[in-house]
Amino acid sequence: MRTQVGELHQMPLNDNEADTLFLMEVLEHLDPSFSNQVFSELRRVIKPNGILVITVPNEENLNANKMACPECGCVFHQVQHLRSFSVDTLTTLMKTEGFQPVFVKSLNFNDYSGDILQRIAGFLRKLLAPYRRHHSQNHHLIAIGKRVN
Repeated sequence: MRTQVGELHQMPLNDNEADTLFLMEVLEHLDPSFSNQVFSELRRVIKPNGILVITVPNEENLNANKMACPECGCVFHQVQHLRSFSVDTLTTLMKTEGFQPVFVKSLNFNDYSGDILQRIAGFLRKLLAPYRRHHSQNHHLIAIGKRVN
């Protein structure tokens, strides 16, 4: 097994070479017109029935994270997010771009970090969430899809 890093639109891989690719916290930074080019490249390098794993922020309010440059007045998202995704929009995008969604779900990644006690506490928070008055926001989406032949 090897790991490689490359440009999204021109990966250093042969056609049908990759069994699995990860696109972690990337799509929200891409202009929609460029994401078509990226998905074309992903389809090129992933083997038929190969796996694509995507994570993005879940239903992010882009306007709530805008800032203005004090020098020029330019308004921008504080971490340059251009798009917001939901389970439905990410599922639709994957299907449109040639990937059959196998799993698309919202999660709070913080529930699964840290030592074993923190992970258990996160599991319990999720388990008991339906019984709380205020539900915590699941801040991320994870999508797993198979390349359609």
